[in-house]
This record gives sequence, C-alpha cells and structure tokens, in this order.
Amino acid sequence: MSKISGNFCRTLAVIIVLMMLLVSCTPKVGENADSTETTDERRVLAEGVAESVMTALKEADFDSISTLSAGKYSSENFLDEEWSRSKELYEAIYGSMIWKFGEGKLVSDSTFSIDVEMTYKDPLAAGEAIISNEEQRLYVAGILLLGCLDPDQANKDKALLDFADAISEYLIDELEKNSKEITAGGTVELTYNTEHNTWILTQFPEVFTVCRRCTANIDPFSRLSEEEIKRNFLAVASRWLSEEIMPPNIYEIIYLLYGEQVEESVDSLQKDIIANEWFDFETMDVAKNYKAGSKKLVYFITFNEEHVGVVFEYEFFMDDPTESIISGKKIFTDRQELNSILINTNIPEELTKGTYYVKILLADGSILLEDEIQVK
Repeated sequence: MSKISGNFCRTLAVIIVLMMLLVSCTPKVGENADSTETTDERRVLAEGVAESVMTALKEADFDSISTLSAGKYSSENFLDEEWSRSKELYEAIYGSMIWKFGEGKLVSDSTFSIDVEMTYKDPLAAGEAIISNEEQRLYVAGILLLGCLDPDQANKDKALLDFADAISEYLIDELEKNSKEITAGGTVELTYNTEHNTWILTQFPEVFTVCRRCTANIDPFSRLSEEEIKRNFLAVASRWLSEEIMPPNIYEIIYLLYGEQVEESVDSLQKDIIANEWFDFETMDVAKNYKAGSKKLVYFITFNEEHVGVVFEYEFFMDDPTESIISGKKIFTDRQELNSILINTNIPEELTKGTYYVKILLADGSILLEDEIQVK
C-alpha cells in the first residue's frame, strides 16, 4: 500500500468518527430541549385555561364552562333549574370572589392540576343571621310547616320551592348588606386533548355546587336540630292561633306532631277530673242520649289543672265494647281552652238505636275512664 493511500484511509476514518460523534450529539425530535419547550408551552396554556375557568365561575358564565369542559358541565351542575332564584343567589355569593392559584403540576403528559384558594361571601353566616331574626325565621318556618301538613305531594313540592325562594330572598339581602367572607380551597383539573391541542376542564372546586340544592346546602334550617325545628313550628302555629289564622283543632294536630309529650299517672289525672260528659251540638247542651240518624259522637273531659303534653287515646264502640268503630288521639296543648279535652268525631255511618261506649286511655295503655250513652 502506498503512503498516499495510507494517509487517505486514516483521514477517511477520522471523518467517519467525527460524523458519528456529531450524529450522536444531535438531539432527536421530542427529546431534551425540544421536549422541555413543549412542556413549558403546555403548562402556560393550561394555566391560562384554569384562569378562564375561575373567571367563568365568578361571573356565572356557564356557557363558557360548557365550552371549556367540552360539554361535560353546564348550568345544571351549579344551579337548581326549578329553583327560580338559585342563579341570583349564586351571583350574590361568588360575584365579588377573588382567588389565588398555587403552583400548577403536570401530573402526566395529558393531565394538569392546580390548587386554588378562593375568598367569597359566606352563605352560612348569612343563614345564621336569618335564624337569629325571629320574624324571618318564623316566616320561612311557616311555609315549611304548611308543606309538611299538606297531604298532596304536589303541594308539598311547591311549598318546598316557595320555602327555597323565601330563604333565597333573605339570604341575597343579607349577602348584599353583610361583607363577611369565607376562604376555601379547591382544585382545578384539566385533561389535554391532542386532537385539538387544547386543555379541557375535567374537575372544578366543589364549593361552586352549593346552589344546586337549597334544602341540602343553603337552607339554614338544615343546620338546626330536630327539636329546634319543632320549637319553630310550634311558635309559628301559636302565632297563627293568636291571630285567628289557624283554628284550635289544627293547632292541636300540630302540637300532637311537634309538641313535647309527657306522661302522668292515671290516678292523679282521675282525681283532677271535675267533669266528663257526652255533648250534643244540636241542643248545645250535655247529652243524656242521642237521636238515631246523627253522625256525631262528642265527649269532653274537664280538669281542674293544666296537663300540658299529656296524650289521650280514645275509642268509640257500638253495642259490643270490644270492636271499635272509630278511634284517635288528643293532646293537652299549651293553649288548651278551659282545661278541657273535647273529642268531636264524625263516625262512618249514622247512629242507630242501641248503646254506644267510649273508652279514654293514656299513652301507656291505662284506662282513664269509660262511659256509655243510649241512642233512641
């Protein structure tokens, strides 16, 4: 081999080695510098989308929320469509909201998560203000009470919506007057859509769902104990009784449902009875007997003292004092007139000639008294 050819081979070998080194040092597409640049771009884009999400939530712009979530979320996720004032209440709570993001994290190539701290009007504080206002509390309690007493489910449902609207009106007014705020945390999560090269909202902070159901989330009554609610119902009913809006017999039903029930011994009650008689509304006098054809059996007991909370169970019989023709309960209320228990019944069929019986028992089953009357 000549000297020239030897030098050429060495030169060629050096050139090949240098080319191999250059190739090995050139970054491949999607790695190192390029991949870092792509990650940063995605992070910046995700942070911008998260900012748009929070702005839309503040402004109650649920059309934008639907767009940002590719249709996954809509106003139904934030409002109760049957509750007419839910959006107005939402705006009162979040309309002046401010927020601060933490550091966003790319959990994976396609998932971005960022914590957010939000400060907004406190609906719970507004609810407490309503509870402490007797006029407002009794007004909304009255609406709820009427719904509880109505046997028609459609009327019950309407009463609940009326209740929600009344609560909303008071809450909105309180939120506008009261600047008390609350701070809460949450997370915005986005998923990357490679087809459209954009981030899609897949999770928002739970605090924005409080207006979906008033009775569960906003209703201040939901934070009261059962006993406190009963006391409010009774206070409403007592006021209506005083204003002659509610008749005494309906008040007694409410007291039987929500009043405190107590037990007294049968002996002490028997000793306190000053009168017990059958009564005839046709003659408006004590009845010695009834005429056949009537459909009423009326009995009263008058005590010397009050016995608030004592429950009396009654049964009426015809001829056979073991087969009841009608039965029910009465309670001695805190508004009992003349310390008397009046049992005024409409029986299923007209009275026929024979003997009718009444039996008055206490809640423990002990017999307070028994009596009878002739129908002629």
